Amino acid sequence: MSNIYIYSVDNSTTQRIQGYFYNSIISFEIKNLILELKENIGSILVLHTRGIENIVNLLENLQTLSVRIILLEDVPSFKNGSNYLRFGINAYGNVIMLKENLEQALDVVKSDNIWLYPDFISEMISKIPTNSEGTSLLLEKLTPAQKNVALLIKDGLTNKEVAIELNITPRTVKAHLSSIYEKLEVSDRLALAIKLK
Repeated sequence: MSNIYIYSVDNSTTQRIQGYFYNSIISFEIKNLILELKENIGSILVLHTRGIENIVNLLENLQTLSVRIILLEDVPSFKNGSNYLRFGINAYGNVIMLKENLEQALDVVKSDNIWLYPDFISEMISKIPTNSEGTSLLLEKLTPAQKNVALLIKDGLTNKEVAIELNITPRTVKAHLSSIYEKLEVSDRLALAIKLK
């Protein structure tokens, strides 16, 4: 099992996150943290960026270690997240995200995948160039309701926005997405958007 380390200059953040992950280890100094991570290969670091003077330099140093990083910011942005991804982070989100979201990020990171908050993924999807060839053939595999959901996801809308647009519940959107993923043989909304673009 991987060790989970937490670093934040904000004590309430550190305590809240440690409450989510009972076996986690709090680190109060960056130098000590890096030494610990060198000795504990395969660890996971939950890193809050507040108070870190040169986050890029720290991420460069962490790249040389075998550590998976969940990076949390007070106000995450597409620009910052895109930059941090170049330094090998494994998850990026808001420091005040709900326990369920942080647990989901941890599960995704443990399986060596990337977790990003929904608005980040939506913006990423909206930046994918459109190529409509083949899209109509893929959409023929879907029911009319699934097709409507798929097209809105392709345009970068979140589940909540799709629900509002189609006047259905977010739960119904999730159910449609599960069927769409299965029919189109994709694993997530980003893969779906890429396939339909």
